[in-house]
Amino acid sequence: AAFASSPNLRFTIALLSKAAAAGGNQCLTCHEGMGDKPSAMFKHDIHYSKGISCAGCHGGNPKAEEMEQAMDSSAGYVGVPKGNDISKACATCHSDPGKMREFGSSLPTNQWELLQSSVHARLSINGKETIAQCITCHGAHGIVAVRNPASPVYPLNIVKTCATCHSDPRLMRDYNPAMPVDQIEKYRTSVHGTRNAQGDPKVAACASCHGSHGIRAAKDVKSSVYAINLPGTCSHCHSDAAYMKEYNIPTDQFEKFSRSVHGNALLRKHDAS
Repeated sequence: AAFASSPNLRFTIALLSKAAAAGGNQCLTCHEGMGDKPSAMFKHDIHYSKGISCAGCHGGNPKAEEMEQAMDSSAGYVGVPKGNDISKACATCHSDPGKMREFGSSLPTNQWELLQSSVHARLSINGKETIAQCITCHGAHGIVAVRNPASPVYPLNIVKTCATCHSDPRLMRDYNPAMPVDQIEKYRTSVHGTRNAQGDPKVAACASCHGSHGIRAAKDVKSSVYAINLPGTCSHCHSDAAYMKEYNIPTDQFEKFSRSVHGNALLRKHDAS
C-alpha cells in the first residue's frame, strides 16, 4: 500500500494513462513524459515521419498499456541492439526492396551488403563486432535524409563525421598505424576543402571519392581511389558539363587524359607506376 501511493508509481501510472490515450506509439508517449533525449530526437527522425514506431527497431508491443506487456520478449522486445545486431536491425527493412517500396523509398537496398564488404567491416579491437555500424555515421534516434543539412552525412558535415575516427591518433593506431590522421587538415587546404568550408555542398567530400557503404582500402583493386580507378572517379563530376557549369572549368580532361601516354599506360596497360 505504501508503494502504491509513492510519487514514482503515481508518475508511472500517469505516463501509462497518457500513453494509453495516445494510441499507436505508447513507447514514445511514455518516454516523452520522462523528458528523455532519444524521444525528443525521434520526433524529428525520418522513420517517425514514415509512421515507424519505437518497436520498429526495439521490438515489443507499442500499443500495450502496461510497460511489462510492451517490453515482453514474447512480443518481440529486444531492447537496445548491441554490436552487429544494430546494423542487422537496420537491414531488416533497408535490405528488403518490398518493405522500402511500401515506405515510398527509392534508396538502394544493397547498403548492408556493401558495408559487409568494406574496410569498416573488419573486426573491432574488442573482437565482438565490426568497426562501424550504421548508427556510427547516421546517428540513432534523430536520423534524417542525407540531403537534409542536419544529417551528419550531408556533404558539409561528412568531413567532420569521418574525422571523428580518422583524426583520432589513438583509435587509428589500433586499426592502421600507417594511416595518417591529418587528412582533414590536408583536405581543408585543397580547392574542394576550401569550397566545402565555405558552404558549397557540391564539391568533393570524403564519400565523393571513397564511397560511403562500400569503402575499400586504397590498395584494393576494387577501391574507387585505386590508381587505375581514380581518373574515372574524378570524372564522375569533372566530366559532367551540367554539374560543373557554375565552376567555369573544362569538362574534357578525362577524355584528353585517356588519350595521353599516361592515360594509355594506366587505363589500358594497367601500369600503376
